[in-house]
Amino acid sequence: MELGFETRIALQRLAVPLALSIAGGLLLARHGRSQATDSESRASVPWAMLLGAFFVAAGPLVSDLWQRELLLEPTRWKEWTASEPWMWMVWIVPASILLLAIVRCLIPSVVSYASWIHPLSTTLFLVGLWFCLPSGKGWEDKVTDVVVWLVVGTLAAAWNQLAIDSIASRPGGRWIPLVLVMQFACIAALALQSYAMLGEWSLVGLGLAVGLSVVSLGISTPTALPMGWPLNVAIIPVLWMGVACLAVSQFYVSTPPPVWLTGAVLLLPSAVGLADATIKNQRVWIRMLVGAMLSVIILGSVIAMVMQNQPEW
Repeated sequence: MELGFETRIALQRLAVPLALSIAGGLLLARHGRSQATDSESRASVPWAMLLGAFFVAAGPLVSDLWQRELLLEPTRWKEWTASEPWMWMVWIVPASILLLAIVRCLIPSVVSYASWIHPLSTTLFLVGLWFCLPSGKGWEDKVTDVVVWLVVGTLAAAWNQLAIDSIASRPGGRWIPLVLVMQFACIAALALQSYAMLGEWSLVGLGLAVGLSVVSLGISTPTALPMGWPLNVAIIPVLWMGVACLAVSQFYVSTPPPVWLTGAVLLLPSAVGLADATIKNQRVWIRMLVGAMLSVIILGSVIAMVMQNQPEW
């Protein structure tokens, strides 16, 4: 049966990454709960972590290969090409998830892992953006803009990571992936107006964020230490993916959104983290409500801007 365009996009770009991120997230959560001292628990931790990371990482790859009609023909996978630099995100995001999972397995101490993860992830943010931003022939006049976005994007991703980590390290911080759900909703709304293919790719990030949110809200692992939360190896690359999608979108629109709106979407996790820090002693539902209200205000501003400028965009 021939699927309609909207149905196909919903399955390829939303359902597949959502389902695989739930499956992988459950395994990552199992790793987070496996902090016992017996040898059997210690032996199961690396496998739960690596297998969970593999499932989450498979989401973007399966989605892209299906969209290219290559999924069921492994012999043709070598035909994969990137017509635009940003398409390397298809491989960068999964590779980053697997790399962080391997590092997490090699560094069993949460304290030691926390000291390594920030410089490592910041390096990944910078290198990943360098691969994905436009370059080469036809983009010579945008070199300055590319450098600006390399710096701004890397700093924004690093700040967002710190903000999300601060929320997750407090009691009841299981709602952190919901912040990324709202950010990807904003990015998809903006990108779909100017570059449909990039907008569809933003939906992949939305699917990953929704799946990780489902798992995160359903677990009760306490996190009293920075980077002690179980889903960080998946959420950090997805967080970078959002920044990268927004940065790339700025090079494909004739009339970019206002700077204040772009900045609000770019730093949405940081804004929620800052707001949460000011009310960290309040009840969890109050903190969630404040974060949700701030996110809805930004998303509402994006939707209003899109509707107002739809003929122009």
